[in-house]
Amino acid sequence: MTFRPSTGGQIVLLTMLASGILLAISVLFLTLSYQFRGRGGVSYVFLGSAMFLLLLLFGSLNFRIRAYAIDSGNLLIKIGLTHKEYPLQTLQDARLVDQPFAGCRRIMGVGGLWSNCGLFSSPRWGEFYAYASNTAQGVLLTWPDAKVLVTPADPTSFIQAVKSKR
Repeated sequence: MTFRPSTGGQIVLLTMLASGILLAISVLFLTLSYQFRGRGGVSYVFLGSAMFLLLLLFGSLNFRIRAYAIDSGNLLIKIGLTHKEYPLQTLQDARLVDQPFAGCRRIMGVGGLWSNCGLFSSPRWGEFYAYASNTAQGVLLTWPDAKVLVTPADPTSFIQAVKSKR
């Protein structure tokens, strides 16, 4: 079974804003590179800077959550060109949580552009891994040695599917 991620307004707004800024600055640098052509290194500095910003923009797609899939007793979280795999056999609990990032701090990871991915710390649950594209609601999965937060578009069906594969 495959579940698509829910996308919250905060993530969409921040992604659009950051992408717009990176794209606008890249276009500005490309224009300046064209205007300063024939002046030696200045043109290449603008061109290199524009290419770096465009690479940064398209490289950030690697943090976009594509899907959550339940396959042969494992949860696959498809992110960018790769995936994370968690076995469902030892899953202890799966529950719906509201405002999962309230009071949290990011220990290591990415927050805001395309998703919130990485290791977070919460006063409610301690340390947990988040693969979330919505900050309003999520599903907290608990294993004996880890906690994972995901944000499927249909959390009720996701919880039922996860519990049935356990």
